[in-house]
Amino acid sequence: MANLVDPNAVMHVFGCLMEDPRILRTIDKYHLEKDDFVDKFTKNIFTVIYNMNQNGAKKIDVIDIDNALNVNKEIKANFEENHGIDYLQDCVEIHDLENFDYYYGIVKKFSALRALRRKGFN
Repeated sequence: MANLVDPNAVMHVFGCLMEDPRILRTIDKYHLEKDDFVDKFTKNIFTVIYNMNQNGAKKIDVIDIDNALNVNKEIKANFEENHGIDYLQDCVEIHDLENFDYYYGIVKKFSALRALRRKGFN
């Protein structure tokens, strides 16, 4: 719990967002932002999914994210170093849209705990 992150929950959330990025449009129920994710790798993936949603994507494939990351060599290198394609394929395989609320709650809980830690609470 030292890192205050549940990597499995993050993967489930990404898989669900890839299947239905329109979830991000329900801001009255779900509010995800870049800082809900812990590292550069997951922040970059979220940013691509978010931007594709903003541009009207109804479903996002692994290759869509891979292609979107080609615009920045540093971000693309980070994606490749972290075996991004395999990671995203795993996200697609394990996700269950019916359990999005559960995994979303976990991601948000850890995000709130990290915010409290940054403010000096332990």
